[in-house]
Amino acid sequence: MFSMLWTGIVEGFIALSANKFRSLLTMLGIIIGVAAIVGVVSIGDSGKRRVLNEIEAVAQPTTLWCFPDWTEVQRLEQEGKPVRFLTYEQFKELSRRVADYGTITTRDSDRVRLQFEDREMIGYTAGITPEYFDAVGLKLQEGRWMTEADEKKRERVCIIGEQIQMALFGDRPAVGEVVRAGKDRYTVIGVLAPKGTSFFEYRSYDNRLYIPLNTLRYR
Repeated sequence: MFSMLWTGIVEGFIALSANKFRSLLTMLGIIIGVAAIVGVVSIGDSGKRRVLNEIEAVAQPTTLWCFPDWTEVQRLEQEGKPVRFLTYEQFKELSRRVADYGTITTRDSDRVRLQFEDREMIGYTAGITPEYFDAVGLKLQEGRWMTEADEKKRERVCIIGEQIQMALFGDRPAVGEVVRAGKDRYTVIGVLAPKGTSFFEYRSYDNRLYIPLNTLRYR
């Protein structure tokens, strides 16, 4: 039996030697196939960990996220049309209805050119209520948070993401400076710690200029 096994091994090596190119292709196919499977599994695990980390970072036991149709969002943006999915009156009515159970927040965003002195970048203005920052787990790096008073008085103040801080101010302090967003001007009251792109939202948090929702409505 051993001699038969040995004979089979020898014949196998002889066959491989006679067809070196074919053998090489076979080996490459096996190696690439195994590497691809390992890569897919790694990407899957990485994606799963990211989703779980996002949920743990921002979600409370009673958190409910509502999203628009992103395909429709992209279509409207490409056509240069405003993206609107919830009126302010609808938002206030929802807030009233859930007041005994929790809070509700919203975000209204527009693509805009941001400028400070001779520096500029393309970013987004995001009209939000003060509860938004806590709802999505954003941290303040410098300055102060937006308040209900800022919202009610339609103050022209803003909190900026870390990417805006670096692009427009570099190493200079941003708090107290005035940033131009399109034709409007806002005083910086805070700078956020870097957050990156969220699983829940398809844009980065770091290139947004956050202003009171009421200010955005009446600008």
